Amino acid sequence: MDLKGKVAWITGGATGIGGATGELLHKEGCKLLITSRRQEVGDAYVAQFGNDAIFVSADNGEPDQLKAAAAAAMDKWGHIDLLVNCAGTSSQGNFLAWDNEEEAAATAAFERGIKINLVGSYHAARIAAHYMMMNEPEGDYGERGAIVLVGSMASDKVFIPYQAEILKAVAAGYDFGYGSSKAALLGLNRDLAVFLSPYGIRCNIMKPGLFVTEIAGKYDDRHTMGDGAFVPDQLFPKGEGGQPEYAASLAVELLRNPFMNREAVAIDAGIVR
Repeated sequence: MDLKGKVAWITGGATGIGGATGELLHKEGCKLLITSRRQEVGDAYVAQFGNDAIFVSADNGEPDQLKAAAAAAMDKWGHIDLLVNCAGTSSQGNFLAWDNEEEAAATAAFERGIKINLVGSYHAARIAAHYMMMNEPEGDYGERGAIVLVGSMASDKVFIPYQAEILKAVAAGYDFGYGSSKAALLGLNRDLAVFLSPYGIRCNIMKPGLFVTEIAGKYDDRHTMGDGAFVPDQLFPKGEGGQPEYAASLAVELLRNPFMNREAVAIDAGIVR
């Protein structure tokens, strides 16, 4: 797909991988709809693009807010062609909690992860696809749009050491909603690709490893983590997290390449767990 002149919607797009993806897509000639919950951060981010970008405050867990954001882009540009769903959350809870207040907090954390990371991705994709279907088919294959979901190494790899003493400690403060929701995104990607194919819309998912972003916890500017107890077994490079622009370049390729469809692509320096 020729990206020039396309309108790209990036959820969670004001920082991290989403922010880097927006910058790269703008260089490719795209207009940008950026959504996230933080108004001030979003406004500051889109200011660099002038009239080529708008920011709309929207929580990925609230479909009415996502609909309003998409409508704003339609009002401004008349079409939506691309979606990169970067919005996500991570919140820890005590999986083994068994008394009222702590148990309720752990359950709420789990359900929040499912709502934002999985259900929010579903809503963003279906809303974007609704508008993509209106586009005129283009190119040799009659494409109307492309979607990239952002999963995680947690989608299908275990990145915590198996030692029993570590597992016991982690269970008291681990984000089960994150891993569960990111794994479920693999199924969502599969189904979206199948059911959107008659409309000329492709869908792929990328699975980042440890990256220098807020959601992962920024230890330093290269994301090195001391003794490495929770650092995945990266083959190469070792011992540090990836920069957001690495993932952004993959997202752009997945949007551009017409033969990439229904794929789940890891970008994690070769994590082997």
